[in-house]
Amino acid sequence: MITIFNNKKGQEGGFSQVQLLIILVISLLIFGPFVVRLMGFGSDIGDKTSCQISLVKLKYSEEEIAANCVPRDFKIYNNKVVEIKDGKSEDSEIVKDFTLGDDQVNELFAKLIGKCLEMGGGINSEAFGRSLLAETTACLECSSVEFDKSVNVDSFVGLREYLEENKVPGIDQKYSEFFTKDENHREDWIVFGDKKDLIPGKYEYPLRKNEIYTVFFLGIKESFAHAIGYEGKFFSRDDVYFVYAATQDKANEVCGKIVN
Repeated sequence: MITIFNNKKGQEGGFSQVQLLIILVISLLIFGPFVVRLMGFGSDIGDKTSCQISLVKLKYSEEEIAANCVPRDFKIYNNKVVEIKDGKSEDSEIVKDFTLGDDQVNELFAKLIGKCLEMGGGINSEAFGRSLLAETTACLECSSVEFDKSVNVDSFVGLREYLEENKVPGIDQKYSEFFTKDENHREDWIVFGDKKDLIPGKYEYPLRKNEIYTVFFLGIKESFAHAIGYEGKFFSRDDVYFVYAATQDKANEVCGKIVN
């Protein structure tokens, strides 16, 4: 939840009304086209837009505020997926006619990764601020996934293959293509995931029923000093954005800061 600072009349979170209007315009320019492209993930446009605007506020605010991006909690059963909101469980339709198996568990994670990519602003995002001298990492936590104790399968495999072989609903691109800019970015995504034990990474990396997984958007941000030195730009090709799933301990290892 964003912290509101009433410093002066007509200001919110350290921003004047004019500044907030500028932030809204910037948010629409940055995130608008990507929101339209991701309609196939069945995203709640209102929640995502609020999240994206808050990320822009966070980047430019001099106050300590958190992004207004609430992680969503999911639990997998043998014959359904439920979303837990305010302590109440509600059947989720993110995967139609869910039955327990590798393909449908992988479809669930693929769609949650897509939703998370949308929340962060996509592969060309400008989310998160940068430090003066050092490279930093920041993460947006999007959802958590756990398996109910009643699940009668110990592990699920093939998520990386699923992303490489299946297309995003309504879009003529495979998940792995849609989640990355080009072949180089795709290779970096996989290599970094492999090195840090994130998903996707190794082909054989299993999803285990006794683990709780976090889906998160990761930004690796170069320093101001390096960015200015790169053709005088404050945002260069050396900023990298990826989206992964991982156990919480592995996510904590790569995330220097959680913005929400």
